[in-house]
Amino acid sequence: MKVLFNIQVSHEYNQGICQQIQLLPFSQLWEFEKNNRFRFRINNGYIQVFIEEDESPLQELENLCFWLTYTNENFIYYTELPITDSKKLLKWNPNKSKSGNKLLSINADGFDTVKEKQTSIPSNALGVIQIPTDTLKAQDSINFQLNFKSKKTYWEYHIYSPSASINFKEWEWNLKDFQKKWEFQLVEQENDKSVFRSSNALPFYSKAEKRISLTWHKKQNTFEQKEFSKTMPFPNYQHQRVKNKEYTTITYINI
Repeated sequence: MKVLFNIQVSHEYNQGICQQIQLLPFSQLWEFEKNNRFRFRINNGYIQVFIEEDESPLQELENLCFWLTYTNENFIYYTELPITDSKKLLKWNPNKSKSGNKLLSINADGFDTVKEKQTSIPSNALGVIQIPTDTLKAQDSINFQLNFKSKKTYWEYHIYSPSASINFKEWEWNLKDFQKKWEFQLVEQENDKSVFRSSNALPFYSKAEKRISLTWHKKQNTFEQKEFSKTMPFPNYQHQRVKNKEYTTITYINI
């Protein structure tokens, strides 16, 4: 047997392979597998498909289809997904206009399970990857790629102090991104807190980078000139909410 193609699923949230996704062949393909005409190597976020040397199954099938299932029910809360007909699942096909058919793009028509006569649908199915066999004929092993984007939200940091002796209005506060790509504005200032908000909606990430720093020091014309700093965590998708018709995620910080 030989490698026919691979599919790798990546996610901006993971900044790499999406460990929360698993690809499962349709039952029709498992029948071919029983007769040693296909073989599948399945890992989270990845599947490798093998075929017999003469590639004869490609003459018998119009499409090779795989269920795209999620292993973590929270996947939908941090992933940017298109709105589709409630009766249909999402569907991805090779995009012929990009990367030589290697990029899998969303199909606006979706996947109609009734029309396609699919009854054994996994309960955790997000959608279907459908690869036309014409795309695979007379080609060497193809590496297909499906990329998920993170849901975007405005990031807010609410800064507090456990000490009532600190008057926030007597201090200068700044929140900066070391990479100078994200900007934050001081949107609220009270005696007991400071609130920063991102200028634009930003994506969720699974792991925080040490790139956002809060600094504060006494205002000028005071004797205290020492500057303090603290690295900020990235927001948790579980804390997102709608605020003024916009998705906002609040992170509370004690200094």
